Amino acid sequence: MGEWFAHSPDKQVFINVKHSHVYENVVGQIEEGIFSDRLKPGDRLPSERKLTEVFQTSRRTLREAMRVLEQKGLIEIRIGSKGGAFVTDRSSDRMKESLSLLIRKKKIRYESLVEFRYELEGNGAVLAAQRALPGEVETLKNLLTETKRLVDAGLATRNEFNDQETRLHLFLSRIGKNPLYEVILETIHEVLVFPSFKVVKVDQEYLRRAYQDWVAIVRAVEKKQAARAGTLMRKHLEWFSRYHRASGEIFDGTSWRIVRKKAHR
Repeated sequence: MGEWFAHSPDKQVFINVKHSHVYENVVGQIEEGIFSDRLKPGDRLPSERKLTEVFQTSRRTLREAMRVLEQKGLIEIRIGSKGGAFVTDRSSDRMKESLSLLIRKKKIRYESLVEFRYELEGNGAVLAAQRALPGEVETLKNLLTETKRLVDAGLATRNEFNDQETRLHLFLSRIGKNPLYEVILETIHEVLVFPSFKVVKVDQEYLRRAYQDWVAIVRAVEKKQAARAGTLMRKHLEWFSRYHRASGEIFDGTSWRIVRKKAHR
């Protein structure tokens, strides 16, 4: 890699730091290098010796800064002859881990998460209808065509159908062109939705109804009917929740499970 901390003023990334709160300044400068894309995923930071020279700080202070950056998921420390500090691309992984931890510790009520998802995906559908390019709408329609094929194939493909429906959700979020929506939605699907499908085995009526909902949503996006797209998405998610509750599925704060109602004698 190049000397991206070179002495040329217009190329220099890092400068020496003041002695008060030194490690915070080191963290701030490396963060800025990452957020400005001067340091990209996979880039290896200079050796500890070189960094202490650049920042004019001690190894102890530098190691504290590296520890903080690693905890934030911005760098990864590797051991061995090819080791060192490497810029990562794991921000979304950290978000998933944090959300999963909050759910397991029951810091977030399931109802609150469902409510948040309604608004997130509803607004995401609005943005998609407003911002989707013609080629993106065409891709969305192609995804819908594949979804129809899976519905026609019947219950043998229900696992594939669930995966396909997730692709529709995530692609719709992507064409809304707000990266934060996409990252958060991907997190919610991985932490909440995927595990749910492993518990409830959907029936043919579910496949048909879900497909019909998506036909209406895609049509609204294609016609740039933003408000309608948002309303349809919220209704789809409400129906999804009712279906799973009716199947006896509950979230106990740690995982999904089925609770069968006792028959009355």
